[in-house]
Amino acid sequence: MIEPGLVSVTFRRLSPLEIVKLMVQAEVSVVEWGGDVHVPHGDTNKAREVLAMCRNEGIRPVSYGSYYRVGCRGGDNPSFNQVLDTAAALEVQTIRVWAG
Repeated sequence: MIEPGLVSVTFRRLSPLEIVKLMVQAEVSVVEWGGDVHVPHGDTNKAREVLAMCRNEGIRPVSYGSYYRVGCRGGDNPSFNQVLDTAAALEVQTIRVWAG
């Protein structure tokens, strides 16, 4: 079964709450939360807050859209532990990474 969903970075300028409200209106049931704006890498408190918002509206986070670049260290590349901890707090099983 295909479920309608969205990637939160499509609405980069909106808050997670505004995105959740739009998803409810559009009857969209799944979401990938972006790690650059909506659920920052390493901010597990924010991740749990966004997860609670989703659960309250029947929305299921399915992926964490990280900006982790495989094979790169330092600079603005987050640590994979930050990414993993945030994804775990969102209770998703998929993490999007940049490969190459």
